[in-house]
Amino acid sequence: MRLLAPLLTLALALGTALGCGFTNSQIWLAMREASDPSFDRVYLSMLVPHYASMHKLGEEYLPYAKDPAMKRWVEGMMADRKARLEEINRLLKNLGGDKPVTKEIMQIEMDADLDQLSLDLGKPGVRDTFANVISTNLATSVNLSQIALQRSKNRAVLELARRVRDGETKRAEQLQLVMLGR
Repeated sequence: MRLLAPLLTLALALGTALGCGFTNSQIWLAMREASDPSFDRVYLSMLVPHYASMHKLGEEYLPYAKDPAMKRWVEGMMADRKARLEEINRLLKNLGGDKPVTKEIMQIEMDADLDQLSLDLGKPGVRDTFANVISTNLATSVNLSQIALQRSKNRAVLELARRVRDGETKRAEQLQLVMLGR
């Protein structure tokens, strides 16, 4: 966790691209206003487009990644998104399905991130843009999961939230090391 704050500072310093959850976001309002009975479905419904779009960000960026360490990091992130999405969808099914409005809120945020990356594909600064956007998305995953750890009563959701929080923190720290050339 000690590297997460400097990573976000680095992301903010790299440019104006602020990823998911950092610009006039409705995400936090939806999480705060979710009723206790529907909270788990709101949290999980947020994660579906969030993780699917993070995977898409990786797919879009990967052909432009020149650094082998960055390529490995992106490939690992994408594999993790795929596995987590399967787990999230199973949990959602067991809880009665997703919350479409919640998914739409997150998808709007993620579409903006995909647009931001698309503008820089093929340009010299694409690595920084990708790191910036993906860093803020990792922070959003951590924050969403921290809220879930405070509000959920479901053991499976709590376990997922704990793994997401810890895994995304570690992934952000690894990204910082890659960006610093270590």
